[in-house]
Amino acid sequence: MEQVFETENNLVEVLNFFKQYSTKYFNTECCGFLGKRGDKFVGQMVDNRSPEPDLYFCVDPIDFVKFSENHDVIAIFHSHINNGAIFSEEDKNASESICIPYLLYSIMEKKFVFYIPENHEVDVKILDKVKGLI
Repeated sequence: MEQVFETENNLVEVLNFFKQYSTKYFNTECCGFLGKRGDKFVGQMVDNRSPEPDLYFCVDPIDFVKFSENHDVIAIFHSHINNGAIFSEEDKNASESICIPYLLYSIMEKKFVFYIPENHEVDVKILDKVKGLI
């Protein structure tokens, strides 16, 4: 199920990739990564390792390490299939504990939301760009 989408300086295309992928696989919470390599924005979907993928997502740490070795990580992405565009307390706590923003797409509401933890190392200009597009 792992798929990669890469585009030069066009973040909108990566967001559309996440939206289309999540809509196609609407019966499970999809997950992946948003990153940047040079001038290219990259979206990568990975397998949801959760024992209950229709209820929550779980990213394999090895998938994250592989992605982060070759990309500047902007956010961890996942979709909500039955919930709105609201982060759960678990999502917020996880984002805060790993100091990486979360990007969420609600299939029900057809809407993205972005959670930025208090402490993070992502370029603020890039975060503002993502927030401005969703």
